[in-house]
Amino acid sequence: MCNQDILKQIQNGIKLANEAMVQVTTKENVNIIADNGEKSIPYTFTNILHISSLHTNLLSVTKIVDKDLDVILNKNGALIKDNSRNIKLIADRKGDLLYLRKRNKNVI
Repeated sequence: MCNQDILKQIQNGIKLANEAMVQVTTKENVNIIADNGEKSIPYTFTNILHISSLHTNLLSVTKIVDKDLDVILNKNGALIKDNSRNIKLIADRKGDLLYLRKRNKNVI
């Protein structure tokens, strides 16, 4: 998606799975300290759309794979790997959601 498409998407809001439209408050980069199963590593998500009306942080699998990362899902969670098959992020399943494993707190 080019910057022009992102700008248009932000101006029009974001359509959720239930067809509801929500307004984007800001677009920014988000830094976290992730746990990849072996160590804590800093990770930056770029061009994150902040939607203040949502009470949960959401990540798009399609946006992750567009960054040349692989997402491997199973019933317990997900692994996010780079092209060299190194684990970059781990998500643990809690109920119907997957939470990124972080050192400080979980992010969805």
